[in-house]
Amino acid sequence: MPAATFAPMRITLLRHGETTHNAVRMWQGHLAGELSDTGKDQARALRARFASDPFDLVISSDLARAEETAELASVDAVPNPAWREIDVGDWAGRTHEEVWAEDQETVLAMRRGEAVPLGKTGETLRGFSARVQAAFDALAGQLDDEQSALVVTHGGVIWSLVSSHWGMSFPNRQMSSVLNTSLATFEYRFGAWRLASYNDAGHLGRGTGLKDLVAGDRVVTLVRHGQTDANVRQIWQGQTDWGLNDHGRIQATTLASWYGDPGRVVSSPLGRALQTASALNGSAPASHVGLMEMSMGLWENLGVDAIKEGWPDLFKSIYEGDADERRGVTGESVDDLIRRMEATVSEIVANEPGDLTVVSHGSAIRAYVVSVLGGTYERFRATGLLPNTGLSEVVIGAKGPRLHSYGVAAHLDAF
Repeated sequence: MPAATFAPMRITLLRHGETTHNAVRMWQGHLAGELSDTGKDQARALRARFASDPFDLVISSDLARAEETAELASVDAVPNPAWREIDVGDWAGRTHEEVWAEDQETVLAMRRGEAVPLGKTGETLRGFSARVQAAFDALAGQLDDEQSALVVTHGGVIWSLVSSHWGMSFPNRQMSSVLNTSLATFEYRFGAWRLASYNDAGHLGRGTGLKDLVAGDRVVTLVRHGQTDANVRQIWQGQTDWGLNDHGRIQATTLASWYGDPGRVVSSPLGRALQTASALNGSAPASHVGLMEMSMGLWENLGVDAIKEGWPDLFKSIYEGDADERRGVTGESVDDLIRRMEATVSEIVANEPGDLTVVSHGSAIRAYVVSVLGGTYERFRATGLLPNTGLSEVVIGAKGPRLHSYGVAAHLDAF
């Protein structure tokens, strides 16, 4: 049975479908933009996804490419110019190569983070960031608890808000670019906004945007296990060996049907992960002890109320005072977990050829993703937990790992 939890306040950002400008790597800025045939198909693919999860409020940039995406996705959006793409001045309508050849100094200054107007008369990155953050804050102020909003907007807007949320400055090479019609979802939980998904284009199929990697690049897809009774009862499992419940087994088989060929599969040895990995693999997979969930020490198999009652000072220090202490006195800290997961995945990648599927746990996967982004406790706290059987994709290249997606869970839309 599904977990009985309240729905948090949620803001989902959707990039418009591919345009004819996107297809030839052309700067658009405030140009209207026309969806290509591919972009129209991408937008239509959103219909089924949104049908099972309607929004309380839908807003769109007032540029035509965003409004057309909303229309084709069958959502009734209110246009708002605050959600426009960055104004790129006289770069609009010119290819990236043309701009580089003719205005290299401004491009280099932009990459250094200098406050230069793009295309002579456009916005600065700082001014743009302030504009879209103000738009986000204003929208959040319109929502009540448990309400959700969809914003049909642009790649630059999403990139700016996500990078700012994770405390990352431009240029940011630790994340893939925003995909057309991908979703980035912010959830308000425990008094703070957390990024629950990034580059979720699962409605276009698994591995969207990964078809043309640089030679030698590899993809590691990290999958959280299916649901357990402990998840439903909100018990902290840690490294205790719970198995999947009936709903979790259905999630795992549904994931396997959507997922396709998993390549080489390596799993945490805990039952809930092994059962999920076996559904993907078709047989028992290899396992690695380093992929186990965060150790919760004396808190394992307890609910939050019992933990608060038994260890009030430690609980308050961690979850209200932001101290990264060992969970349950004898467990791991987040920093411990980040270092363990980074070392474990690096070892697996070194020993296993080709693309990989790694089946692990919510906090463990989040810790590895944060290691890719720079490994700070603040980024861990700013990142939401993957849903059961949700996944994240990381590209391993010559310059190190790059986060491609987080929180992809299109196969769960029917639940």
